[in-house]
Amino acid sequence: VVYVPGVGLDETKFKCSMTEKQKIGLRKSLGLKEKDFVMIFPAEISAPKRHKWLINAIKDLLKDNKNFHLLLPGKDSLNGEIHNLVENLNLSNQIHFLGFRKDVPELLQIADLSISSSSREGLPVNIMEAIYSGLPVVATSCRGNRDLIENNKNGFIVDLNDMNGFCEKILTVSKFNEEEKLSIKKYNKKIIEKYLLKNVLKEIVDIYIKK
Repeated sequence: VVYVPGVGLDETKFKCSMTEKQKIGLRKSLGLKEKDFVMIFPAEISAPKRHKWLINAIKDLLKDNKNFHLLLPGKDSLNGEIHNLVENLNLSNQIHFLGFRKDVPELLQIADLSISSSSREGLPVNIMEAIYSGLPVVATSCRGNRDLIENNKNGFIVDLNDMNGFCEKILTVSKFNEEEKLSIKKYNKKIIEKYLLKNVLKEIVDIYIKK
């Protein structure tokens, strides 16, 4: 048995540079303002991702902070159940269902925070993508999430059913100053290296050919 750090993140997909004008334009196309605090959870809407738990966890946070928004790019596999929940909570203006998207790298560039409410993961690509993009992450404590996120270094890990703790950490990140944001970007740049496809492939080649 040999450990390999995931399937590898293809960084060529994320080498997209956006001007501030382009970022503002993309935000505007999604109904977001320049100064809004934007969270993102790129994932299939499914039971293991626990979108229902997530919405119930942050519903009061969103109601108290009208400039907080959540982007949900991903296929809906729950037949509109989460859409209906959002409508019933009157949060449709702040929670944006984007469906399947091919521009996740660009969406990450206009976000301030990546979040995950998963109950189980392998080594989550969506979090690796967020780390590559320099974003802080607030995620629930499960295998995979814990491997990538270190408390107070590049985000926060919260107990699986700690709704209050999840909201508190989101608020903490929303108050980060520029120095704190830069520190996270530097840390993320350092730790993502071993998960990049070019480095993972070297390990796989070593396993198949040399071993």
